[in-house]
Amino acid sequence: MLVKDQKLYYSAGELAGLFGIPKQTMFYYVKMGLLVPDYIAENGYRYFGDSQYLNMEIIYFLRKLDIPVPDIKAYLRSNDIDKLIKLLASKRQYCINVIRHQQGLLKALEACEERLISSRHLVLDRVLLKDCPEKYYIVSTYASARAPHCGDSRALKLLPGIGPITVRAAHVSQLFANMDFKDRATGWIVLQDTFFGGNPAQSFAVMTEIFARDGLQKANFIAPAGLYMVLHLKGDFFRKAGRASRMMSQFLIRNHLRAVGDIFVKPRIDYWSTSDPTQYVNTLLLQVAPLDPSRH
Repeated sequence: MLVKDQKLYYSAGELAGLFGIPKQTMFYYVKMGLLVPDYIAENGYRYFGDSQYLNMEIIYFLRKLDIPVPDIKAYLRSNDIDKLIKLLASKRQYCINVIRHQQGLLKALEACEERLISSRHLVLDRVLLKDCPEKYYIVSTYASARAPHCGDSRALKLLPGIGPITVRAAHVSQLFANMDFKDRATGWIVLQDTFFGGNPAQSFAVMTEIFARDGLQKANFIAPAGLYMVLHLKGDFFRKAGRASRMMSQFLIRNHLRAVGDIFVKPRIDYWSTSDPTQYVNTLLLQVAPLDPSRH
């Protein structure tokens, strides 16, 4: 410390030590104009008085709130209670936004984890009947394709003549552009007459299921509640689609059912969780009804 004209001055290192910060940080604050030395000795040493200590206290605690240096500098030019309230309110709103973002990310991670864990307990390669609630989808089709059967549809129309990966890329980019994590799988829709007519692996659209809690764009396809045929198919869908078609066709015949809509294919285990396509699992959904409407 230096005593000059009956005033006590702190060196940069001494003032830094009072706050437990590196001396280099003090020099940075001086360089940025947050602190102005009270006295500079002939040897170039900077010394700071009581007023600089008080300013350093403000700087120190505002920085602990992660308030940017330029904002602190602007505040110190003419600090008053209204400006302090505004500064703190701005930081509070920033914290609220960060918390909301993290909460959304946490929900996305939990949903993804739950989906992966549940996929381990699926009954594979067996056709089942299940009552399903109304479901909401974002569907992207080729420009020349019709909308899916059943439900309310305003499917997105993509350019004709582009391949499945290009369609998928456009769909995923549009749907998840403002999200930090892709927390659900993107699947396909196969037309009913194509699936049962000899070309079961030929998809005509990509789709992603969305939920009421989502901040995603509004669903453009709504699948109605009702009775659905469900098949958890093991293996790469595009290689196993023929087998799936035969299994589901035979099930319809045996149980005197008719297909109502198109086939929705939802990946449960895919390239995200295994590099072995034989371990893939896809869930196929098809709404059905009795051949004789009086039979329920």
